[in-house]
Amino acid sequence: MNKNKMWAAGFLAVALATGIPSSYAFHGSYGERSGSEDLAGKFFYKACGVLSQREALGLSDEQVNTLKNLKLDIQKNLIRQGAEIKILELELVSKLHNTPIDTGAVNKLIDQKYDLKKAVNKELVNAYAKLKSTLTEEQWAKFKELQYGRSSGVKNGGANDSACPMGTCPMDMKGKMKQ
Repeated sequence: MNKNKMWAAGFLAVALATGIPSSYAFHGSYGERSGSEDLAGKFFYKACGVLSQREALGLSDEQVNTLKNLKLDIQKNLIRQGAEIKILELELVSKLHNTPIDTGAVNKLIDQKYDLKKAVNKELVNAYAKLKSTLTEEQWAKFKELQYGRSSGVKNGGANDSACPMGTCPMDMKGKMKQ
């Protein structure tokens, strides 16, 4: 009888040790995006959509160049700022391994990290506003009609690789930056 209890306890311990941690391993990573990824996805989706529909919208060469330059600048800045954020995260983890932990230094790194994320979000909002202001009200209305007004219900003019005139869109279908 004790042998059966030992087997049951061992099985339960193994099940708990492997089952519970693995169930939390991807908690929050699937289907959730941070604010900057949502904003970046929205910006690139619209920018690629507008550029792919430039003829139907009657965009001038100046508008096309403005949008292409804006898109390129945002791509470069997101890469740059993303790298800075990752470096701060590495420094933060490194500081947490020290004994004793310098909470002042850790808190400073946390503040720097979230200041960068805040700056990224503000930059994306400004870029989206510039994207919208580059088009006339009539062009924006026409774009919305082209994008959402199809009777088939399929969105047109979004961020897909074949439609984006600047090559592949930097965002995947979930709104995350492609690596």
